[in-house]
Amino acid sequence: MAVQRNPCRYCTSSYYDERTKHRVPALKPECSSCEWRKEHKQYLQSKRQFIPGEPITDLNTLSEQEWVLWYGCTKHIEAIKSMTLRTVLMFLKKGAFCKAIKKEKEN
Repeated sequence: MAVQRNPCRYCTSSYYDERTKHRVPALKPECSSCEWRKEHKQYLQSKRQFIPGEPITDLNTLSEQEWVLWYGCTKHIEAIKSMTLRTVLMFLKKGAFCKAIKKEKEN
């Protein structure tokens, strides 16, 4: 069974984030090995529309994409275009961008 809700909401190891009003997992060893968190993360990955493709290393390839993955988060190319050139080049050098491949729907 997939864990759809935040598994940290009742955990005593997590803490309450005032800004987001959510329970957030702590940086404790028991939080990183928690089975509920692993199951919840797996559930969230199954709901994503895009999966990571090959890394993007140059500006031309980046400009051809409509959607990219930036450190694992899906971003539209317009969000990347609004960054300064120096910032985009720095992220390209670090290998932060990957091609976003649309996931096929399962019936």
